[in-house]
Amino acid sequence: MPAGPVKVEVRYPGFTTDTFGVTVVGGQSVEHAVVLHGANRQLAVVRVTAAGVAETQAYALQTQKRADNIVSVISGDEIRSLPIYNAAEAAERLPGVAAEEDEGEGKYLQIRGTPPDFQHVTIDGADVPGTLATDVRAVKLDDVPADLLGSIEVSKTLTADMDASAIGGSVNLVSKIPEGSPRGYVSATYGYQEQESNNNGQASFAYGGRVGDQQKLGFLLNGAYDRIDRTLNDVEPSFTAVDNQGNEVTGGSNYAHVFPSEWSQREYNYYRTRYGLGGDLDYRFSPTSTLSLKGLWSAFFDQANRWETNVKGSDETFTNGVPTISGGKVSNTVSNRGPVEHTWGFVAEQKQQVGPVHLTFDANYAGSEATTHDHLEDSYSFNESKFNYGINGNNTNPAYIVTPQIRSEISNPANYSLSELDTDNEFNSGQDIGAKIDALVPYSIGNLPASFKFGVKYRDEHKGYLDYEPQFTPNNGNLPMTQFLGTYSAPSFYSHLCAGCFTNAPYASIPAVQAYYHANASAFSGIQGQTEADNLNSFAGTEQVAAAYGMQTLDIGQLHINVGLRLENTTVGYVGHITTSPNDTTASATQHGAHSYLDFFPSVQLRYALDENTNLRAAFTRGIARPDYVQLAPSLNAVGVTGTQQDPSPSAIPSSSPSTHGTTTSWVSTSSHRLA
Repeated sequence: MPAGPVKVEVRYPGFTTDTFGVTVVGGQSVEHAVVLHGANRQLAVVRVTAAGVAETQAYALQTQKRADNIVSVISGDEIRSLPIYNAAEAAERLPGVAAEEDEGEGKYLQIRGTPPDFQHVTIDGADVPGTLATDVRAVKLDDVPADLLGSIEVSKTLTADMDASAIGGSVNLVSKIPEGSPRGYVSATYGYQEQESNNNGQASFAYGGRVGDQQKLGFLLNGAYDRIDRTLNDVEPSFTAVDNQGNEVTGGSNYAHVFPSEWSQREYNYYRTRYGLGGDLDYRFSPTSTLSLKGLWSAFFDQANRWETNVKGSDETFTNGVPTISGGKVSNTVSNRGPVEHTWGFVAEQKQQVGPVHLTFDANYAGSEATTHDHLEDSYSFNESKFNYGINGNNTNPAYIVTPQIRSEISNPANYSLSELDTDNEFNSGQDIGAKIDALVPYSIGNLPASFKFGVKYRDEHKGYLDYEPQFTPNNGNLPMTQFLGTYSAPSFYSHLCAGCFTNAPYASIPAVQAYYHANASAFSGIQGQTEADNLNSFAGTEQVAAAYGMQTLDIGQLHINVGLRLENTTVGYVGHITTSPNDTTASATQHGAHSYLDFFPSVQLRYALDENTNLRAAFTRGIARPDYVQLAPSLNAVGVTGTQQDPSPSAIPSSSPSTHGTTTSWVSTSSHRLA
């Protein structure tokens, strides 16, 4: 460098720049000490996002790991990877969860071996009322398409902030949520079943994401559809045990012979169709303030036809231990059904942090419906003489043996006449409206992290069941089946196991009978007492549950403790029907009933982290299983002798066996619908 003054600038990442001057002397070295000071710099915002994170298996595992209680989660990604159609079949893939199957698909859930009535079902936290009224309080999860869901959470133990009506467990169907830039997918599958040429298919779509300034606004719309056609060949033999004298034995081990005495041969056609729509709309004002509206709706159409041939005898004789059944007759019924079921749940939610307090406000609406309209069953009588039949002695594929002439008579439509026409009209309706407020306060006890959560909840459930099942018989008992023959046939019925062993009665047509009835209604008579039975089965009622809870958590090293107490006050009010006298055939009088009760539900949950990926858990929780709806309806059928009429109110009904005092009529409850 040339001699003279020089300006020197020193720069280094993360430090302030230092500038100084020196004088360079020819032929000499010049030294200068440089001290740099750290620079404080405001970095740019870095945002990390992951689209669809809530539907991944990693998210499901993290939810299970961090939960206070024992929870199993199946993610949306895993649900879509499985060959399943409905929510029950998805949930049964979780440990400790089984599905009760019907028509080849899962329907009700059983958690830890408990019955479906012991489970509680929610959609995004909204309580769903039971689908039916005459069976169980449980929710039919075969109504909900699996592809509609972002995940399914099954809680096997209860914390104080959860509804207590879940002794077995609580199932939360979680709808999809939008994450990342708008995107979507469309998927479809198709299958073919060779037996009697059945088609199956499935399709789904989803589109949504986050838009606007800093992606604060999120939206998502998704839908699913599937159709399953299924044919069943079904043979159901009924076995009888008799002693050496030929007397029927109903219990114990004192029997000489066990044999199939009668057969029910059934041909089924099922056409199961599901639709569903789901959506989410939310706005994130800040990381601690969000407002959202989300939920789903589904519809299920379960159409089925059944042709049933029953072969039954009245007596049996044995030769070398092989029975011959005498007095054989054939009965034939044809039925169709097509219940339409809907399930839905919607939640409006606001989350807001005020200082250290995290507040959550929820309002929800959920419901289910099951409608049966003009389901028909036609019964035909066999006009030919009784016959004898033997047993083939094959315990693997038992069958009855008759002469070719008898088989010809069984398959001849001219040998049958219409004996009864049954109709089925039912309407089940359940709606649940509720709201809740939760507050979470994190704090420390010394240097131990802790939190206290408390809240209140109220839900109002309305349930109703309307029954109308008129039955008719032809005034002229000779309406030949030849007038109502159908075009359907199953010539290879059960032939893959026992060709020619089972002869079916002809397949009659329900539409033909229905058309004849509408054109000739005066040719039929209603079966007496049906109006009374319909009214006794019908009911309506409400169930209000008000709850309050407090829940404390504490972390001591690797140990996480959750202790809580929940209070629930339940008020039930139902109206049913009663008969007002022994001669009352309508049961038109109504009967009201109400009841309320308060329950306490303590819970203790312990979670100990053995390592990063292993938790050891223990829990004590208390829950409740409320009665089935039909058990709450105050319905009474009074049957007695003539005399002074007694007040048929529940307080006046003797709990002991019926008896008559003087001229007072004795009232006997012959219906299972009693006020609990």
